Amino acid sequence: KPPSLVCGPVGSAGATGRPRVSTQCVTMSHILIKWVEEAKWDVYPIKSIVDPAIGIRLLTEEGAIKQLKGSVVSVFWKEGEQPAKAELLYLGKQASLEKKRVKLAAEAPECVDRRREDSQPSAGMATCNEHPCCRSAAQQLKEQQEQISCLRNENQSLKRQLEAAEKIAVQHSKMVCSD
Repeated sequence: KPPSLVCGPVGSAGATGRPRVSTQCVTMSHILIKWVEEAKWDVYPIKSIVDPAIGIRLLTEEGAIKQLKGSVVSVFWKEGEQPAKAELLYLGKQASLEKKRVKLAAEAPECVDRRREDSQPSAGMATCNEHPCCRSAAQQLKEQQEQISCLRNENQSLKRQLEAAEKIAVQHSKMVCSD
């Protein structure tokens, strides 16, 4: 387990007596990586890096990402699975790294080339979805569309149940009032 860190100005000692580290440990919590085995980018928490020394270095040393950028690290990508090799690209906040990830995937050479081959945007995207860099986004879209469909069905079912309950309530109130 990595030692706990105290954030604040670098070099000064905190109340605990431990040296303070860069304030980036508060804001920089994720890494953007490119998988070695495929043209795919992902964003993971720093703690997903197998080697805790690298994670601590990213959190504590200002500018460490500049030195480590491009290095290959092992990353725990899914619980219960073996770690996989990935190239370390950026350190930052999850939201900003997700934007960079989407941009990198869209600019991947094989995807750009495929989109140029077909003048119809929808057909170009369908072709591009065959590549690993775009497959993940296409799969996420498909899953989200399925979720939307399920939620719409559930919404319709709930509306029918509400209408039935309202009819019963009206009938009950008529029976109570007629007594």
